[in-house]
Amino acid sequence: MSATPQVVEVPALRREVVRDPAGLLRLRSEWSALCDEARAGCLFLSPEWLIPWWEHFGEGRELCCVAVREGARLVGFLPVFRERVRLAGVPIERVAFLGDGATGCDYLDLLTAPGRETDVRDAALEELGELRWDLCDLDGLWRESAT
Repeated sequence: MSATPQVVEVPALRREVVRDPAGLLRLRSEWSALCDEARAGCLFLSPEWLIPWWEHFGEGRELCCVAVREGARLVGFLPVFRERVRLAGVPIERVAFLGDGATGCDYLDLLTAPGRETDVRDAALEELGELRWDLCDLDGLWRESAT
């Protein structure tokens, strides 16, 4: 007698774009917990580092961080911003990691819950692709990143 296959339903991933500093503050505790849990979790991806970074370097830039949820649980966070820059004299929209630039942050990445790296990456990058930008400049991306 063969067993009936068990079907396990997995909630769909939901994406939301965080566009203001208050949104970062609302995510702080969940973001911190995800950072502790994530394989890529490190100081440079933590809210303790990136919220003050944004407060000091965010002027003239637009937050467009992507939070990825499975049900109510935060399973991914892509900390990025958009800014208008000139490249070879041409004005463009550039997307980059929070922490990018002269502060010398290393190991920037998409934070993901363990075991969800591929699904979360795909969801976050799909949302990122829906934003308007000309250059996605993810300088400082951790070399071993699944991103």
